[in-house]
Amino acid sequence: MSFSFENLRTRIVLLFATMLMVVQGLGLLLINAANYQIAKETIEQELGVGERIFLRLLDQQREQLEQSAALLASEYAFRKAVATNDTATILSALTNHGARASASVMLLVSLDHIVLADTLHPESRSQPFLYANLTKEAETKGKASGIVTIDGRLYQLVVTPVDAPTTIAWVGVGFTIDDKTAGDLKKLTALGVSFLSRNKDEPWRIHASTLSENTRSGLLLAIDGDAGRRSIDMSLDNEAHIARLAMIEKLGETQIVAVLQRSLKEGIVPFKRVSNAFLILALVSIVVSLIGSILIAQNITRPINELADVARRIEGGDYAQTVRIAQKGQIGTLASSFNHMMGIASREKENLRRAFEDYLTGLPNRAMFHDRLTQTLKLAKRHNLPVSLMMLDLDRFKYVNDTLGHPVGDLVLKEVALRLRGVLRGTDTVARLGGDEFAILLTSGCPENTSTVARKVLQSLESPILAEGQPIDIGTSIGIAYYPEHGDDADILLRHADIAMYAAKRDKSGFATYDARLEVNRQDHLTLLGELRRAI
Repeated sequence: MSFSFENLRTRIVLLFATMLMVVQGLGLLLINAANYQIAKETIEQELGVGERIFLRLLDQQREQLEQSAALLASEYAFRKAVATNDTATILSALTNHGARASASVMLLVSLDHIVLADTLHPESRSQPFLYANLTKEAETKGKASGIVTIDGRLYQLVVTPVDAPTTIAWVGVGFTIDDKTAGDLKKLTALGVSFLSRNKDEPWRIHASTLSENTRSGLLLAIDGDAGRRSIDMSLDNEAHIARLAMIEKLGETQIVAVLQRSLKEGIVPFKRVSNAFLILALVSIVVSLIGSILIAQNITRPINELADVARRIEGGDYAQTVRIAQKGQIGTLASSFNHMMGIASREKENLRRAFEDYLTGLPNRAMFHDRLTQTLKLAKRHNLPVSLMMLDLDRFKYVNDTLGHPVGDLVLKEVALRLRGVLRGTDTVARLGGDEFAILLTSGCPENTSTVARKVLQSLESPILAEGQPIDIGTSIGIAYYPEHGDDADILLRHADIAMYAAKRDKSGFATYDARLEVNRQDHLTLLGELRRAI
């Protein structure tokens, strides 16, 4: 075949070849431009998802800090130490509680905004508290949180009042925001994270970042000026990046922001495959190429949109649905992380309930009660406080089970638990140890108060319990043991209270206090308990 230019067939071939090359060239330019734009939009969507995850993690960490601060502020021994200005005890309590909560800083602030105790500076005294706005907010709302700088480092700080019953001080609990925090966020979102702050017109300062030390200066130059911009194109190490600024705190003239960034080169890598495929498929029509690129874009953005929808549900507190994305790689890892996050709360709650809660009554079980008794005795030994323990055994309960059946017996136990809760304070503990045995721990261990509570318990169980329309008379016998008079160990106190309980049941006195004269040898004691149980 002749390919002379004068040949019509040649000119037709060259014409169509030229047209095809022009169309393919224009198509390649359009695809490259579209790939660049889609990559930018995809990265911006990833940054938006990352920002929501970041803010949600800050909220979860804030809630953890609030719970930790509220727990410390509610402890009787700690409030007493604050009220009596026992500095050594206060600092010890702050240090111990901070270690349990994995907190980086623990503070106690007076009502006139003076730092009374500080785990970061244990030797420092009477320093002014620089964030009075947090205490003012906590005074109005009952709690306050914010991102603050201490010694040049960022901390997420929560402030909660210490009430006794009026506010006598403020307790602060905080986590540090450092390079490790930024690294953990990068593992979760696959985005670079940096935390910056500045005061008024001063230059920006980086407190923590996933960037190398040499690259951080480029980040400072890129965001210098207006921090109100949401999206920024920047160059780091001669490589284009897209960044998103999230304002996380603004205290007066101090601004604290988080900068999420990702390399455009990394983001556009998946899209280059489209261009290469277009070059290989040179004879594919422009329409098919356009449809293919649209399908590819949809395939890429669909899982991101699904993740964004899940992130919005998580932000609204809905953890019910899981992410169903079979895709591997970073998106699959992110989906797996979402599912893991949503499953943590329900699993932890169920595990704790099974370990420490009585399945029938919802009261603490024997293990939980023994632990609380042990901890209470430790505090009592440290602060020389009295503690009282009451053991209860229901009268005629075996008869109810034998004649009316176990379902009715279960209804009776539930009603007894409700009545016992009704006569106790919130600081007292009532538990079901097993069968028809209950125990009560009173943190106020004076005999007068304990006797009053025992009478209230007896009175609460005098009224018949209606079970399936049938009234059932259930009484109880109560044994009382005091710390330190009757023992300084949890097991000893439980045993002595148990002996006193069976003495009360034997004498039909309602309640009895342990007396050493009630002690019998092991065999006689077991014989006595067996006879009493058979009689009941």
